[in-house]
Amino acid sequence: MKAGNLVRITRASIACPSGTLGLIIKVYNADRIERPDTIVLYDVSLANSQAKGRIVRRLARDLEVVS
Repeated sequence: MKAGNLVRITRASIACPSGTLGLIIKVYNADRIERPDTIVLYDVSLANSQAKGRIVRRLARDLEVVS
């Protein structure tokens, strides 16, 4: 996944129900050393009616690429 991908959030949280669509804004590597098991975080701008424009941070396991 990379910035600009449209994603569906698969794990619900407060004010962000499961199935919410969003756009990846920024990608962060949690480790400063590149390793195959590095945790990657994604800033996602939400596109649902209740939280439009809100940015949440999610792990790759909580996202599904739509396009």
